[in-house]
Amino acid sequence: MCYTKIMLKNIFSYDDFLKFKDVPRGTFKKLEEFVELLKKWQKTINLVSDSSIPDVWSRHIIDSAQLLEHIAIEENIIDIGSGAGFPGIILAILGAKNVSLVESDARKVAFLKEAARVCGVSVTAFCQRVEEMNLETYQTITARGFASVEKTLNIMENAITPKHKLLLLKGKNFEAEKAEALVNWSFDCQTSPSITDETGVIALITNIEKRR
Repeated sequence: MCYTKIMLKNIFSYDDFLKFKDVPRGTFKKLEEFVELLKKWQKTINLVSDSSIPDVWSRHIIDSAQLLEHIAIEENIIDIGSGAGFPGIILAILGAKNVSLVESDARKVAFLKEAARVCGVSVTAFCQRVEEMNLETYQTITARGFASVEKTLNIMENAITPKHKLLLLKGKNFEAEKAEALVNWSFDCQTSPSITDETGVIALITNIEKRR
């Protein structure tokens, strides 16, 4: 997978997307269908900020898609605080085989299920709080705009183990968040720059353990 950091624009085409990832036209069609459904539901449910809708491809679709190069297609992925399906639904549309979504807002879960149906992807959507989830069967935990690193780890304290990988889309305050989390948690962390936010990073956190 090869992504190129280029100027993003409001009108997005198949050729535009090919500059980020080579996908069949049918896959791009599913992304278009998702965007249209998002815009439709946004009129009655606050799925994303209204101000981000004109830049939905850069702010949400491509931002989520860049995580694909950090996961194995066949691994079990759980996306926590899925909200409007970023990044979970996008990863599933792009080929991730085993994606589960966790969202406590029943209206958003209804959207996630409808999006999966419309886009023809198989995901499991849980209407639950993250702290209620059993994470034993998952390898990778994804999150976008969920909580600080420390709060995220604290919420999953009773379920997360060193075998889990935590894959986060984070903003300019990530280093401060990491330092805060390392007071009570031990983990390894690799970062790579975001292609959609010059101050953002993709953080891969592994070997996670609570300090005793």
